[in-house]
Amino acid sequence: MQSIIEEQETTNEELKSANEEIRSSNEELQSTHEELETAKEELQSTNEELTTLNKELQNRNLELNVANNDLLNLLASVNIPMLMLGNDLRIRHFTPPAEKLLNLIRTDVGRPISDLKPNFIFNNLEQSITDTIETMSVRELEVQDGHGGWYSMRILPYKTAENKLDGAVITWIDITALKASLVGTEKALSKVEERYRLLFERNLAGVFRATLDGRFLEVNSAFAKILGYATPAEVMALKVNDLYSSEQDVRAFLAQFKHAEGPVTFEFRMCRKDGRAVWVLTNAALVRAEGEHEGEIEGIVLDLTERMEAEESLRRLPGQLIETQDAERKRISLDLHDSTGASLTALVADLALVAKSATKMDKKARRALTESLNLAKQCSTEIRTLAYLLHPPLLD
Repeated sequence: MQSIIEEQETTNEELKSANEEIRSSNEELQSTHEELETAKEELQSTNEELTTLNKELQNRNLELNVANNDLLNLLASVNIPMLMLGNDLRIRHFTPPAEKLLNLIRTDVGRPISDLKPNFIFNNLEQSITDTIETMSVRELEVQDGHGGWYSMRILPYKTAENKLDGAVITWIDITALKASLVGTEKALSKVEERYRLLFERNLAGVFRATLDGRFLEVNSAFAKILGYATPAEVMALKVNDLYSSEQDVRAFLAQFKHAEGPVTFEFRMCRKDGRAVWVLTNAALVRAEGEHEGEIEGIVLDLTERMEAEESLRRLPGQLIETQDAERKRISLDLHDSTGASLTALVADLALVAKSATKMDKKARRALTESLNLAKQCSTEIRTLAYLLHPPLLD
């Protein structure tokens, strides 16, 4: 009985110990369950974050796909040769027109630029691209293809949205027509300049260009000739003020340009090389190039000396005519008085002498002689009166 009781006690102790172990295990299981619950919540949170991130990634991929499609369509629609390179000078993208110019095919994406054999003449393409990337500056060059066409090649740095340098972009713009037009324009301009030069040098009128402060920029031979100089170089060595007879004329001439919108016409005297004054008519305008404030005076000069002398002669002509008329009246008066009058006086004296000795003449002859004597006296009186009226003695 005693042994049974001891076994029972031993069994009870073992049961108590097992119960404690079960309790301890149960606590551990509860702790593990709580940890699993926490881990489950964390996994759910992580799963939600991954789901959100996956959606964002999908949206980014969609946006990237749209941007890539936009870029491809943009490159396909751009009608100029364009090439995009990375920092390693490998091809990223290119437009369809670039295929012909650079001898490219679609599989050339990723190849280095050094492998290309373009259809234009340019020996330092790779170095120019490297310089653009290193200096972050735009380079613009003109190149010619094998068929004689001309292109404006622009090399620009490739920058990301974060403003980071990530390669280069090269474009080629066909300027063949523009080049030909420029050549034609240059030829036409050269012809115009040549015609202007001939017109300038051969013009009978004096032509000049000068600054507002009185420096000659250009004069022609006719201008020098008007002022008595042998060559335009002699005039160019002078100031404009040196050629004016009056400082007042200079100020009056320049003052007209302050408010005038067109050509200004002015008459004044200028000094010749020999010191004589010469009247000139100047028609000039103030010409300003784009961006200039002061401008310069361009104009022509006509010699008015002969015209002014003719006008002066015309002004003097009435007085000269009066003087000539008076002289002629005096000459006629003297001729009538001294010559014709004297002859008539002698005729009257002769007729009077004949009348005294005309006792033997018949009555009719004596009457005729008397009438002739009276007529001669009357003519003598009228001649003396006419001579007096033509030039009275008070005028001497």
